[in-house]
Amino acid sequence: MPLFSARSRSLQQMPLFSILYTDGASLLFVSRSLHAVRQPQYNEYKIYNEYKSKIMEALESNVGRVAITTDMWTSDHQMKGYMAVTTHYIDDGWQLQNRIIRFCYVPAPHTKEVITDALMDCFLKWNIDRKLSTLTVDNCSVNDGVIHLLKDRLSPTTMILE
Repeated sequence: MPLFSARSRSLQQMPLFSILYTDGASLLFVSRSLHAVRQPQYNEYKIYNEYKSKIMEALESNVGRVAITTDMWTSDHQMKGYMAVTTHYIDDGWQLQNRIIRFCYVPAPHTKEVITDALMDCFLKWNIDRKLSTLTVDNCSVNDGVIHLLKDRLSPTTMILE
């Protein structure tokens, strides 16, 4: 019985996904952990929103420009496109900060219009459309068209150089 109690206590302290991937006997405790997820301190969505608001505050208080890098790829098995958008900026303490601000599914076909729409949506949601300094893209052939469309959609006052 003491071994069972110690095991039960250690399982209650483990994250939900750890419990799901342990041996079969541990599955008895999954329902207890599922209830714990509903508690505010374990609410991943709340944690995400807090982290997002901190990044938004840092980007809004930043008087300088931000650089953006994007990476797009297609999953091997499902042939679905995904894009990661990372922002790079210098904070108030003169430290370079890098944050992934968007990881999204990009619907097919992956045309310059579709990718441009996804990027503009990201820029507008994060209020960085007027703070862009540079945009670095991967070697996808459609990205040349994306750059031209973005230049047309962004306000000319946001551009450093034409």
